[in-house]
Amino acid sequence: MATKDILIFLSLFLFLSTANPGEPYVNIAPTDQIIPVGQPTTFPCSILGDPQPEISWNKAGEMGDIINVTDSDRYVLPDGSLYFTSVQESNEGRYVCTGTSRLGSVSTQAVTLTTASK
Repeated sequence: MATKDILIFLSLFLFLSTANPGEPYVNIAPTDQIIPVGQPTTFPCSILGDPQPEISWNKAGEMGDIINVTDSDRYVLPDGSLYFTSVQESNEGRYVCTGTSRLGSVSTQAVTLTTASK
């Protein structure tokens, strides 16, 4: 193979490996938070991959995923972050963000939401 062919091959390989990340991976992970009761907060979570993973959140001790319902005080935003409209003591606990695609699944470390007195 000529040097030019090798360079073209390496360039194409590098482009494909960065343009097609494949299996889900954590890009931005949430961290523990202490939030006064009644205040809003957001746990950021960005999980990337190709195809784009579907993001879900779970709270320890609760069955199933956190889903967006109209009377809920917490929502999963389009960017994958978990948003609390008004933190209550009942929101205290440990939360995990998970990204899932046909190529696999990855979860963040559990993070803790603690309420603080005003």
